[in-house]
Amino acid sequence: MSTLSLLSPSQSSFYVKNGFYITSSPYVLRPEVLESNFYAWRVTGDPKYLDRAKKAAENFREHLRVTGGGYAGLWDVDDVKRGQIDDTESFWYAEVLKYLYVSLCSLLDGEMRFFFLKGTSRSMTRQRLVSINVRA
Repeated sequence: MSTLSLLSPSQSSFYVKNGFYITSSPYVLRPEVLESNFYAWRVTGDPKYLDRAKKAAENFREHLRVTGGGYAGLWDVDDVKRGQIDDTESFWYAEVLKYLYVSLCSLLDGEMRFFFLKGTSRSMTRQRLVSINVRA
């Protein structure tokens, strides 16, 4: 039995359009999608990845912003009316916003340098200087 046959009609339709489907409806501010989007843009240079980063930033402002300041995840990405998760993980600031920044700063002209750090505050195992040349 194929995986597609196990999907609901709405998941199948979403899969056909986007190439993936959602298995869990909460969004807990994870960075992996924006990280993958950043690297796909760097490898291919395809502007669709910049458009996706811009759209993500717009949706974050619209759906994740908390009254009084900050951002929170969503209980259900298919129904934002279900409300926000009363929690903001540290990786939202450390990774999600970093990948949005390094993606969208490419719209500027010049050269920027970034340190990508891997590890914990006790043991930084790797650091890598990334130089990005951008042309507007």
